[in-house]
Amino acid sequence: MSGFIRRDPDGAASEVFDLIVIGGGMQGIMLALEATRRRLRPLVLERADFAGATTDVGLRLLDRGLRELAAFEIGRATRASGEHAWWGRNFPELVQPLPCVMPVHGPGGRHARALRRALALDRMLGRLRPREQDDPAQPAILPSEQVIEAWPTAARDGLTGGLAWTGSWAPAGPRLGIEALRWACQQGAVALNYVEVGALVMDDGKVRGVDAVDHVGGERRRFRAPLVIAAAGPWTADLLGRSTVCMPPHFTAWNVLLERAPASRTALALDVPEMPEAPLFLLPLGERILAGTAATREQAGGRPGPDAARAFLGLINRAVPGLALGEADVVRMFAGRLPGAGSGLLTPLRRPAIVDAGRNGGPRGLFAVVGTGVTMTRAVADRTLRLAAGAARALPLGDFARPRRAFGVDDLAIRRWLRGQGLDLLRRIAVEESVVHLDDLILRRTPLGDRPVDAMTVGAEACRLLGHGDSRRRSELERLRRALAPPARRPPAWLRDAARPATPGVSSLACAAIMRLP
Repeated sequence: MSGFIRRDPDGAASEVFDLIVIGGGMQGIMLALEATRRRLRPLVLERADFAGATTDVGLRLLDRGLRELAAFEIGRATRASGEHAWWGRNFPELVQPLPCVMPVHGPGGRHARALRRALALDRMLGRLRPREQDDPAQPAILPSEQVIEAWPTAARDGLTGGLAWTGSWAPAGPRLGIEALRWACQQGAVALNYVEVGALVMDDGKVRGVDAVDHVGGERRRFRAPLVIAAAGPWTADLLGRSTVCMPPHFTAWNVLLERAPASRTALALDVPEMPEAPLFLLPLGERILAGTAATREQAGGRPGPDAARAFLGLINRAVPGLALGEADVVRMFAGRLPGAGSGLLTPLRRPAIVDAGRNGGPRGLFAVVGTGVTMTRAVADRTLRLAAGAARALPLGDFARPRRAFGVDDLAIRRWLRGQGLDLLRRIAVEESVVHLDDLILRRTPLGDRPVDAMTVGAEACRLLGHGDSRRRSELERLRRALAPPARRPPAWLRDAARPATPGVSSLACAAIMRLP
């Protein structure tokens, strides 16, 4: 099979699938992939675009099990380490090593003490390959001079040293989910974006499929399968009925992309008392800094209020005084709702929630799942399908490897697009990956969303490339503009300057769209 994400609602409605997955975020995508490992044919239905919403909120880090080691949960740490290695092995072009440093002030706070325990256990268990003593990838305790060398703008008062380790992350963000979905489709999965499930189809207390509306054409369709698994994040309970499926509560979380050059290619993890559940991370994303993750109980629109956002910037300024951030320095905000460990808490869910509705008075053949982060999504999908489709035997993981891709979407490709070269790659992505709107292409099929000016520039060219008329081009650019708009009242100076018509290579239409930023 081709591995294309083909959007064919009519064809899907004419088939009977082995299972339907509701939700096209990372957890739903991995359910589809694991289903194909069992030689099942899954259908993924996503009400918006793939790899958006909660999937796009994350800090793009892949957990290697250090939190579990700090809590002496050796079994869970081993599983996390195995999944961490699985992502790196199957997506080497997207998953990159990330050196990290945590400054320690005085005796160190809660996170520093936990990290010190985790790194000690890591060495004791021999999970790291032997390395040379001076290899920077080796977990180590650093003197204060090396911490300052890594991040000169970090707070120095009371600095006694630091902890260093190497993690992994996927700086291209949602692209990781799109590539995993292509793999699933190559194995026989079918995926439809902009199809919203409205109701379950029942027969004698058992699920037989779902009724849904296609938001592209407006048609209502019925999709058939004897098994339905909901992985719709915070919308799961509302979709299936709270009396049938009791799911974890959610809270609002966000990360911000900052118009500041990182001090180095090393990530900075800050042990701040205002964030008791996880360190504050500053990640070097190109020529900017990605900071997070902050949280609040506010859930209006899945975004923090102005006071919460300003408080987060103040927290960063206190931890790294040299940045001197203001609201206009926020390039983008990635905000949404994440599953929590309890009502009223801002603690991320640590263990997956998997519910068999049939055992709770609901329809037979209906399951729901909420995962715990990108790293464990494959393992959670495997566990869910063992429960929901236990009779289907899975291929060994060693025999189920991702085929290598023919093209990438790295910085070299972006530079070529900005020069008007290689736009055929964007056309190819649009054809092969079920692109409905311009923001699907720019924000979730490429890393251009982290470079808003470039995104608007390429977006204007892409509209012409895709054959959009004037009216469609204006509406698509406006949709992209709203998605890219920073939360500040006025755009930052760098964005206003870049929008001047004299800027080489920027079309007048793109300039007009940028200048309308609030």
